[in-house]
Amino acid sequence: PELRNRCEKLQFGGAVGTRKSLGENGNAVAQQIANHLNLSSPKKSWHSARGPIVEYGTWLSQISGTL
Repeated sequence: PELRNRCEKLQFGGAVGTRKSLGENGNAVAQQIANHLNLSSPKKSWHSARGPIVEYGTWLSQISGTL
């Protein structure tokens, strides 16, 4: 569960990650989508921060190696 909270995040922000095309509703729309998908909703886009994806991939590699 800790890994899921850190790694499984909603990515919703448009081409540059600002949600500006939705005006003042951008964060509210993102939160509704995240709730529907049972994901966390960061306040800003994280498409350039690859750390969570690497952490998740490392965890999967450890499980595969163990099996």
